Amino acid sequence: VCADLLPAQICCGDRFVQICYRCTFVDETDTLTPTPKTEAPTVQRHPLFIMTQVTKFLRLPIVSLLFAAAPVRSLNASDIPRVNTPAPGAWPQANVTGCGITGLPPTDIIDSCTEVLHPDAPDIRGYWKDPSSGYILEHIAQCGSRWIDTSKSVHHDFLSCTGVMGDSLGCMDYSGMDIIDKDGLCTPITAACKFEQDGDGNKCINLYTNTSVGTVTKAVSRCLQANGTMMWVNPFGAVLYAKVPEEDEPNCVMCVGGDHDGVVVYDSDGELPCVYEERRWLRCEDDEDATESPTSRGDSITVSMARKDDEDATE
Repeated sequence: VCADLLPAQICCGDRFVQICYRCTFVDETDTLTPTPKTEAPTVQRHPLFIMTQVTKFLRLPIVSLLFAAAPVRSLNASDIPRVNTPAPGAWPQANVTGCGITGLPPTDIIDSCTEVLHPDAPDIRGYWKDPSSGYILEHIAQCGSRWIDTSKSVHHDFLSCTGVMGDSLGCMDYSGMDIIDKDGLCTPITAACKFEQDGDGNKCINLYTNTSVGTVTKAVSRCLQANGTMMWVNPFGAVLYAKVPEEDEPNCVMCVGGDHDGVVVYDSDGELPCVYEERRWLRCEDDEDATESPTSRGDSITVSMARKDDEDATE
């Protein structure tokens, strides 16, 4: 029990000494003499009994009282370092190959961030897919004004959506199109993001980049619709994305079709041998009927078994 009682009068054993100023044990026969600082009554109960009575009165679990005084460390988006797409060296690498994510794209980069989402930002966190094909195409992470778009090939990490080109807070990474279409070619890009609204008042994240003549232009928009879908507008047109339910979120990337059909990786260290066009972000599970397929991991070979849960995600 506590010899010097706190305002909540929580009694504790020596392992929870941080909650009390001074603790001592008493048994069924001992009596605790109050210190001059308090007017605590004589105690003739076991400490566990006393703690149980306190928690019953407050209708709180014991654990909540024990850790009530533990500080919670806040972590802002700016406290977490930028993450770039894997490359042969530090950004920027140019006119060399070897850029691109090789295995399961990491999506937990800013999971530890506790900063409140910017009030002007659309909440489009999570996985998104094209309903017409069923393919999962991207994962979006947000915290504060930070925004990270991850696909099967790249991380595009915007430290803060200021809308200003050249302030080092936008995306400083590599072109996903060149990685996919040109066998991992490293082409440095820079872009800025800004929270804006479309003509219907929907919240958007708009991406801006420099043109060949040095002007800044809006290149891509992602706008959260009233029904929970997301409109992706790009130079080639517009696609209405659907949110992937939590139970269907992917845990693997699999080669579908081609010479490496069925090869699968479950972590970011894996290296898929197939081209990006044949890679599918899927929810994989072990299946007795699945075909064993070799998955290359450096010099070693790992055999994995998987099945495709979503028939719409197959060719």
